[in-house]
Amino acid sequence: MNKKINFIIEDYLETQNKTDYAILINGKWGCGKTYYVEHELKKIAENKNKKYIYVSLNGCDNFTKIVNKITCRLFFKKNNKIIDDDLIDNFINLSVGLTDLHPVISKVSKAVIGIKNSIIKPISEEIIAKLNASEIIIIFDDIERTSINTPIEVIIGQIYENYTKKGYKTIFVGDETNIDKKDYHTIKEKVIRRTISYEPEKILHIKDFINNQFSNSKYKYYLDKNNDKIIDYIIKLNITNLRTVSFIIDNFIFVYDKLDDDMKNKFDDFILKNIIILINEYKLGEITILDLNDKKNLKNYPNSYYIDKAMRERGTDISRTYLDEFHERYIISPIFEDFRFVEELFNYILTGYLDDEKLKREIKILFYDEYISESEKVFNFLIRYLVEIEEDELIENLEKFISFIKNGDYHITKLPYIYTFLKLVKDKKYIAEWSYDIENIIRSSLSQAAKNHDMIPEYIDQLSFNQKYHDIEKDDCFYNEIIEEIKNMSYNKRDEYEKAKIIKIFQAIISNDRTEYSELYHKNTFFQDTVKAKLENMFFELTNKGITIIETYLEHRFLRIGNAGEYSYNEKKALETIILFIENCINNDTRKLSHLRKVRLKELISYMQNAIEHLEKTSKKKINANE
Repeated sequence: MNKKINFIIEDYLETQNKTDYAILINGKWGCGKTYYVEHELKKIAENKNKKYIYVSLNGCDNFTKIVNKITCRLFFKKNNKIIDDDLIDNFINLSVGLTDLHPVISKVSKAVIGIKNSIIKPISEEIIAKLNASEIIIIFDDIERTSINTPIEVIIGQIYENYTKKGYKTIFVGDETNIDKKDYHTIKEKVIRRTISYEPEKILHIKDFINNQFSNSKYKYYLDKNNDKIIDYIIKLNITNLRTVSFIIDNFIFVYDKLDDDMKNKFDDFILKNIIILINEYKLGEITILDLNDKKNLKNYPNSYYIDKAMRERGTDISRTYLDEFHERYIISPIFEDFRFVEELFNYILTGYLDDEKLKREIKILFYDEYISESEKVFNFLIRYLVEIEEDELIENLEKFISFIKNGDYHITKLPYIYTFLKLVKDKKYIAEWSYDIENIIRSSLSQAAKNHDMIPEYIDQLSFNQKYHDIEKDDCFYNEIIEEIKNMSYNKRDEYEKAKIIKIFQAIISNDRTEYSELYHKNTFFQDTVKAKLENMFFELTNKGITIIETYLEHRFLRIGNAGEYSYNEKKALETIILFIENCINNDTRKLSHLRKVRLKELISYMQNAIEHLEKTSKKKINANE
């Protein structure tokens, strides 16, 4: 794949005479230079029995650090296990401060300092002098990223004097477009004989990178099978930076792993293209964490884009937006024209957190037809084509529809709408011999729904709930009856849900689980919900630590807020109810409380009373009276 570059490198390494010059591999950031020297060039060195040493100059501000790293590579790297040179160097530096401690530690420290002193000396030391320099190849990567505190030409000059000039095969690696120093070019003419421009063939380069980088992935089979397709997508967007390629594959594998088998089979390509596009936008700086809320209006793509386009074509002066640029970057390409925005993938790329259940729900909504149940298909078919289908087809689908209703297959909030639909079919006499008892059918569905919690909503969307397929009389008793019954079922479930949340918060407080009881600070109606759920007794389950947590909550929620009464006044009555309950229990000694627990509960009551007074004092009613 890098035949020409390999030829030049091999020729340099095979030179019999002592070399006193270096080679530079030059290329843009992310083009794969580091990957090349750590894989392909390393193999070349090993095949020629050369000792390979890799050193990154990123952030380097001291030639001594370079010497330390090289020496560690020469003497401490065995059996291909890489020693962390920076860790060793930090340990050596730390050892200087240990000499005044325990005698044993002092001796060890002095020994370590002795090692350090030998390491930082120039490589003219006797042991290093015995090495055959021509058999050692040293790679100095990231030459453009040395510290601003030490000029790059100084670092290169010291490397030349201590290594290159003594015959060590020296290869510098970097991006010269990010080096703008006259002195650098002066030292380069002295040290570097040949500059190799690293511009590998894109497809082969990326393919080789993916094969090696993800050779141990649990999804290697998938990557191998889809290698050509993945690379085609990447090349179409002119993505050549290998770090970006790695970022794409890593994120895709992470998301892919969260999907069930059915979604993997159906939507792998859709997910892959979404991730490639969003990561490319992220790397281009087009989307940032600041876009987490508005999503760059991608939630309204393509509708907003085509509306603006149509308005412009009619002569309306509408400025170009991000959606115009996004469309031109991606959607005009046939490969990406099926793009559909997935909010959870957008969030994941920007934050690194993936709510996989939310992602699955989004996919099911986007590909509704793929996941719609047979009952919904029948319902939608009848609603859409009622007056267009033939009688036999109507009877067949209506029988299925009635069966699904009786089984409780429809969400209860749809039942009023279904009732009006069936009433229309009956009233219009679309069926010659109507044999169905509509009210019993709907009641049967409600009975089945009562057994399935998922069919009952905690909150009702009134807009959709009040829709009717066919207008009916306002005094339709059965219609009004089922409306009220569904509302009651929803209210009851909501009460159960809110009660479960309050119990969960109390349990978290009792067990001192901060992660869970932090939810307390997101509830503005904690005391009201406690009273509504008749959970006042939970205060007697609290530990003394738990009482302190409630006191702290009262302090932060009410007492420290200057206008708490304007927003939390409704909590006042609930607090009064709770105080009365706790006082009655203490006075009647029904709980057989310990002395300390009684004292702590009375202190909690005092906090609650202070909160009540503060709420009253800062309420709008009180403020208006004072004015």
